[in-house]
Amino acid sequence: MLIFRCGAGNLRLGLLQPLTKAKITNRQLMCTIPGLCSKLLIMMFVLVTFARLGHAQSQRSEELQWASDERLIAVVKLPEKVMTLNELCKTLSNQTGSEFYVDRRYSDEQMTIHAGELRLETAMAIVESVSGLQWRRVGDVFFLTKDARGLAVVKWNERYGQYRKAELAGNIENSVRSWLGLTMPFPPRTDPVWILTPLQREHMAYRQALLPMTLTPPQIDWLNNALYTSGYKASDVMTPTAQIATELQEIPVKLNIAMVLHSSSGELLVEKPLVPAPKPSPVTGRKPKLTATEQADAETARKTRTIEKLAGLWVTSDALTISDLAETAKQNNLDALFLPVFRAGHSIYPGKRFPQDKKYIGSDPLKQAIDKAHSFGLKLIAIVHATHWGDAEHPAPLEVASYPGIQDMNLLGRRYAEQEQWQDAELGALETRPPLLPTEPLPKNKDIYLCPASSRAADLLKAVLSDLASYEVDGVCLDGIDYPQSTPFEIAGQDLSPPFGYTAEVRREMIRLHQIDPIDIDPSSIRTQADSEAAAAWDKFRRGKLTGLVTELGKSWKKSSPKAMFCVTLNLASDAQSPTLWSKIPEIDALLARLELVKSDITDAYECPKDLTDALSALNRYVGKSAAVIPAVSHVRQNELPDQLTALGRIVKMVEDEGLGGYILVGDSKGLKNALEALGKSAK
Repeated sequence: MLIFRCGAGNLRLGLLQPLTKAKITNRQLMCTIPGLCSKLLIMMFVLVTFARLGHAQSQRSEELQWASDERLIAVVKLPEKVMTLNELCKTLSNQTGSEFYVDRRYSDEQMTIHAGELRLETAMAIVESVSGLQWRRVGDVFFLTKDARGLAVVKWNERYGQYRKAELAGNIENSVRSWLGLTMPFPPRTDPVWILTPLQREHMAYRQALLPMTLTPPQIDWLNNALYTSGYKASDVMTPTAQIATELQEIPVKLNIAMVLHSSSGELLVEKPLVPAPKPSPVTGRKPKLTATEQADAETARKTRTIEKLAGLWVTSDALTISDLAETAKQNNLDALFLPVFRAGHSIYPGKRFPQDKKYIGSDPLKQAIDKAHSFGLKLIAIVHATHWGDAEHPAPLEVASYPGIQDMNLLGRRYAEQEQWQDAELGALETRPPLLPTEPLPKNKDIYLCPASSRAADLLKAVLSDLASYEVDGVCLDGIDYPQSTPFEIAGQDLSPPFGYTAEVRREMIRLHQIDPIDIDPSSIRTQADSEAAAAWDKFRRGKLTGLVTELGKSWKKSSPKAMFCVTLNLASDAQSPTLWSKIPEIDALLARLELVKSDITDAYECPKDLTDALSALNRYVGKSAAVIPAVSHVRQNELPDQLTALGRIVKMVEDEGLGGYILVGDSKGLKNALEALGKSAK
């Protein structure tokens, strides 16, 4: 894949490192996007729509009303000189004891300061007036940025307004794209991020790649000429772009054939994908042998897989029913039973630190399950939901509910229940589904999530692992190590699910480390090199927080239970998990990739989406030597089992063909028991 970056006045082409520079021309064509005509500016890697700013409906009124802070009565003395905004913020911090930061993208902008003493509030107001930026208060930190409401909030409202109009107009399917070009015949199309595999997303995040591009043949020719002109070294038998595509097997390179139609209404572009060219045969030849020292170093650095095969059942129904599955699991040569023991801040076992689920009070289902599993020679793996700490039936524990690490609002300032209620009303108004029936008021404590980037998350989860170590379970599985997701929301074929919010603690840490507030990061609005660097810094930060949490919990668990298994689940659609890095964590034995059986719109039969199975296969090939990759197939249901059986059989066969580390069936006890019996019969 090619990485395109823009500097001031120059276009930089790079393959993970800069390759060449070329002047930007002013060649332009007209452009439309589905449902709304507007002019687009393209800097090779992204389309940015200029539209009127929508009014964010954020509830962060306290952040916006920074002038009400009692600390602003302080008096500051500013020197008479030209200062950058970064220097000015440091001056204010040194004189007041408060913390002042400016968005890194504007830190070098300069202001002429006139000497004198004045109130802090006045000084900050002058900075706003002269710089055109706005102050935002994040906890006890003052942050100077482009828009106090948050760029991501503003841009979401813009997109929402555009696609809402398109939906109401009913012309979304009939609209066509035309293009605006700067240096190419017409710009490349950016492929949607959600078609990428987890490996590709992780590769892009840590190599600072921006977006995968779809290039048309004229663009390929233009790019080859540009690379030749700049002195790029290519082999005699391959063009530069072909060589780049060959060397980067992990990132898809796609070609389109294009036709430009001239009409009275303008020029329209029609594109059609070409059949992918076959990959060149691998070059054969002997690799140079490693010296004894080099070989020893390589063996030391390489983490080896500890689990070859593990097949089991993950029970989602009443924990007491797991005993009914032990005999069936043993008869079908399974190895383990997976039991959720901690969810929504409540345990199924009695304990002193966390409340026990009401329906299990007076009993100890965990001890019963361990005894039953061991009596049949099975392992009992305890599942801990790491981030879900409360719902309507399980109010969050007091120490969690009152903790600032709780993540209960999305980017728009709405809680889960409020967002769902708003989306229901909006979809009803757009007549995209049947009219709404009157609904009961939503419960106050619906869903509470602990931010995995919070400093307190590890301490709380270590307490849970300590409880489980005392039971001597055969292993633990951490589920949900990810950032919360808002309820899906789609209009005019576009996913407008608002990103979930981030706690003040995490935002302050990001501001202090990188001078970036996460609510100012909007990937679709990247226009400059500074924008891309800010987005990359945030991506690495949020990924690094999850990896750090997994590492810390793994070390804690292995210290208390060195022989017990430690594994984590993967969401193959996640944009924050890093399976490659996780597989190399010494304490991780297995990665459990969540798969889901869904009904096909065409055949009405159950299947596992091909993009997920392809992603799973690629993941296994890439990290399978370091950690076992095991599919966990969700939604195995008793009443739908006859329709699901064929799909389950295909997954079991894929496990054998791809050399995966086994499989886990996830469902209620009756469905799992019948599924095993049916699979056993079909195998015979």
